[in-house]
Amino acid sequence: MGVYGNYLYVSDITRVVKIEIASGKIVETVEIPGSSFLNDITIDDQGNVYVSDSNGNAIYMIRSGKSELLIKSAQINGVNGLFYKDGSLLAGTQDRIVKINLINKEIRDYILNTGGIDGLVPDGSGNYIISDWLGNVHLVHPDNPKVKLLDTTPVNANAADIEYVIDKRLLLVPTFSDNRVVAYELR
Repeated sequence: MGVYGNYLYVSDITRVVKIEIASGKIVETVEIPGSSFLNDITIDDQGNVYVSDSNGNAIYMIRSGKSELLIKSAQINGVNGLFYKDGSLLAGTQDRIVKINLINKEIRDYILNTGGIDGLVPDGSGNYIISDWLGNVHLVHPDNPKVKLLDTTPVNANAADIEYVIDKRLLLVPTFSDNRVVAYELR
């Protein structure tokens, strides 16, 4: 999901749904031809919506209600977590974060040896917080080793996509298997 202005954007397998937050009403549905498993969403400063297709090794862009294939490549195998930053797109794959130049579509490695990535969010201090489906949450940075913040695998509580509220230092983790969202204060 992603928020821009008064709207919430939600991926739904092969389409993206735009919902007016105040009313909760669906105001637009954008089909993504060629997609097979749409997953994470990020939105740039102009309101362009980027959505990963985890099964298709692709990222699509929605601009003014129209979808287009932004990039399809084996370099983004299993792409899931996305984050827009300063004209580039950070994309979490099965074992790394890549940085995609949105002008020339160049893909380069950014953070290696991450393991699989579901969620990808900034921590406000130059690091990123990543989650995997199994229940692991790590702090990563291009120049530092990853640091485990959370491991819920012993209790089978998945750590799906995540959100981090920077000013409250609050990590929100949906667990899927036990139908709740857990909040953790990071120190």
